[in-house]
Amino acid sequence: DLAGTCPDDLVVQLDSPVGQVAPLNQVFPVTLRVVNVGVTPASGVVLTNLIPALLEVVSTTNSQGTVTAGDGSVRADFGALAPGGTATVVVNVRATNTVAGDWISTLRQGETDLKVVNDRATRRFSALPVTVSARANAADSAPNEAAGSLDVVFEVAPI
Repeated sequence: DLAGTCPDDLVVQLDSPVGQVAPLNQVFPVTLRVVNVGVTPASGVVLTNLIPALLEVVSTTNSQGTVTAGDGSVRADFGALAPGGTATVVVNVRATNTVAGDWISTLRQGETDLKVVNDRATRRFSALPVTVSARANAADSAPNEAAGSLDVVFEVAPI
């Protein structure tokens, strides 16, 4: 538990359900949380995110303040954050190619944060192309099987 270790201490956390390998051309969320684990309020809380080129921002949702996205970055201006308070931004992105790249989140505030080691989060993302196809084999059905049975083929291309 880091609470109370520094008067001014913010922590940034980055989470995504896809881990580091994103499904190509599918939208998925990246959730960023800023937590004030210090004992004093933080003002001017800003989270800047550099987005890897393989990801396209589709939409954003934030718990407080304002969020702007463009030119390979997302900036969340959260404003003030009370001790124990949390601010969140969810960035819905789509992987548009398979070139790996780093997501870099950097946190700053109006006061001096004496514990800057937790003011940055990084995650490497890559995308995996997955092809799903289906074909009906009605002519190959056995006499006791229903006509029009379906075979499903999954093809996974390596990165």
